[in-house]
Formats: sequence, structure tokens, C-alpha cells
Amino acid sequence: MKKKQHNPQDPKVLIVDNPTGLPLLAIDDINTFQGDLKKPPEPAALDKLVRSILDHRLFIAKAVFFEDGLAYTEDGHQTLLALQALRKMGYTSCEVVSYVLSNGRMQESSHTRYDTIMVPYQVIVPQGATAHERRKDAAAKLLQINSQYAAINPATSFFNDLDFSALEFDTLLSKIEIPQLDFYTEASEKAKFLNELNSYDNKNCVYPIVARFSEKHDAVIIISDNETDTAFLESALRIRKEESYKDHKKKEIGKSMVITAGRFQELWKSRS
Repeated sequence: MKKKQHNPQDPKVLIVDNPTGLPLLAIDDINTFQGDLKKPPEPAALDKLVRSILDHRLFIAKAVFFEDGLAYTEDGHQTLLALQALRKMGYTSCEVVSYVLSNGRMQESSHTRYDTIMVPYQVIVPQGATAHERRKDAAAKLLQINSQYAAINPATSFFNDLDFSALEFDTLLSKIEIPQLDFYTEASEKAKFLNELNSYDNKNCVYPIVARFSEKHDAVIIISDNETDTAFLESALRIRKEESYKDHKKKEIGKSMVITAGRFQELWKSRS
């Protein structure tokens, strides 16, 4: 395959990591094998994979088997679709990055440019005396590769242990397609809400959270159903916005504000 000189200014070069020096195949030399075993990815899901490759490089080697001199992919079918989409976007060449182990970690050692997209691959060897038997064994290995023996734990602390912020995690989810993590997100947000909610009680709050008949507090509630009335109340009663127990930045959420009867008496007496 023809190589090109490295030009760091070229924005349409796909970066391919090949840390273990695996052999390379051009995407046009890899034939798909799974047929319609999986449905084509939705456009949004394929877009996530495309953006993930651009952000994190093509870094996972694909497994292929050979029959009659042709290479068939055992995994990475969706990756090939994403690479074809990237080529349509103008990524017609790639830069393969090699690595060496130095100072206890893998570090870049060389960059090689190709005039097409190259894919590192490892070889899977189907067993069988005939081509038909080998293809059947390749199909069994395909299912083995795609099998999942354990589900993602929706209560996992994995991301918290790595100090992923909510924004970082949302950004991560926008680039990957793992439906099980949607449950993690919901469970995580619910847990955060419950932890915060349960942290409040009538002992650590200036005012009772909810006035109850058994408490020695009476409550007078003024309902405001529009911003104009709320602004009047805030001005007339000089209610400090920080007294709201909800985030005042989230304008779609109603606020709860508190003023004591003693403070109201002062305001009433000083009215003009």
C-alpha cells in the first residue's frame, strides 16, 4: 500500500493506533460476514460511533478469518460502516501510530501515512475439513464474540471512583451506544436526589421543611402563579432568594421561599 509523507496540517487524516504491531488491512479488503444477523445501526447510533473514532482514534483491532484468500470480519461490522461513513466525509487516508514500552507505559514511536484507511487485525482460525464446515464454525465464533455473559451493574461505582462529573458522563453517553448505561444514569440521578433530599431534616434546617400539626409552627402560604406576582412578593416582603431550597437557576422549577411572621411584622410596620 502506498505510503505518504506525514503532514500534520491535513485535517482529514484518520488516526489509527497499532500498539502491538499487528498486520493491517485496507477497509476495502475486509469482507463482512454476519449478513443480517444484526439490524443496521440507527443514524444517531452510527454518528456516535463516527464521533467516537474521531475523538479516541481507531484503537481496537478487528478479528478476521481467511477463506479462499479473502478476509472476512468476525467482529467490527459496525466499525466498518463508521469507517465508510468517515471516508465519505473526506477521511480518505490514515496515519498508523506505532508504540514502544518506555518508562513503564506505551509511548508513540512512529507515524506511518497510508493513502487509504488501514485496520489492524488479529486472525481467528475456524475449524473444519471443508469451507462449509469452517464457515459454520466461524459463525459459532461470531456468536461467541458477540455474546455477553454479564450485564452492566446499574448501581456501579465505577464511574464515581474515576471522578466522572455529571457533565463528563453525559458527554460520554452522547458518544457511545450502551443502552444499559441509560439505567445507570437514571439510577445515579435518583440516588443523588434521594441522598440530598434525605440530608435535610427539621434539625439542620432553619425552618421546618413541611409544617405539620404536631409541630409548634403555623404556616401561611401565598401561592404565586406568575413571575409578576412573584417579583412583587420578593420586593414587598424582601425575600432573600437564597432561602429557596430549590436551585433558583432552574427557572422551570417552582421556588419555595420563607419569611418569618416577625420579619413580616417589621415590614408591615415600616410600610409607607
